[in-house]
Amino acid sequence: MRRFELTLPEEHPLWRVPPRQRAATARRWLELGRQAEEKRQDLEERLARVEERLARLEAQGAAQTGVEDRGTRIDPNAFLGAFEIG
Repeated sequence: MRRFELTLPEEHPLWRVPPRQRAATARRWLELGRQAEEKRQDLEERLARVEERLARLEAQGAAQTGVEDRGTRIDPNAFLGAFEIG
């Protein structure tokens, strides 16, 4: 194993760990941080792919209808009037 020296501020939580357990705790925390970083990067890549697919689907939908969503409002009275019987 190689040695790594690290300076931490006095208020760092590692100093609350008993002296004989600090090295193992620091190694565990570093490994957890590495794993979390890998997962974060994976999630960012997956999100980018989802956003790309969504953008393509939205573009296809707009191209198929020939009209982009312009926030058209529905008249509630006209809509409900379509369901009136008699």
